[in-house]
Amino acid sequence: MNDEVKIIYYQIYLSILLIIGVIVSIILNYNTVLDLENKDTLFNKKETLRISRYRNFVVLIISILFLYLNYRNKKIAKEKSEDLNAYNLQILASIFTIIASFIAYYVVLTSSDNETVADIENPII
Repeated sequence: MNDEVKIIYYQIYLSILLIIGVIVSIILNYNTVLDLENKDTLFNKKETLRISRYRNFVVLIISILFLYLNYRNKKIAKEKSEDLNAYNLQILASIFTIIASFIAYYVVLTSSDNETVADIENPII
């Protein structure tokens, strides 16, 4: 199996992990809705915050791995003498995603157990 195919498989695996992260965000936000409606929640606030911290950490790692894969793609394209403009833009997008992921992780890390996930969670990232 050549490197390009391996990279695509890695991207597929990372994308699946991101989808799982989005599903976790949806569940945590639904938990917050239940809390705001004074209904029984799936998780208490401490558990919700812990899950959110793990989720954001995993998303940060995934973002870093996507940057690495984009660098690998660029290296392969350079060896083939392809135009590198699209690869440079993908790398730039990956850097912005890492910055956003880091900020989201930092916000969740520094938040208190009293805050609801809806106040601190950004499910878009």
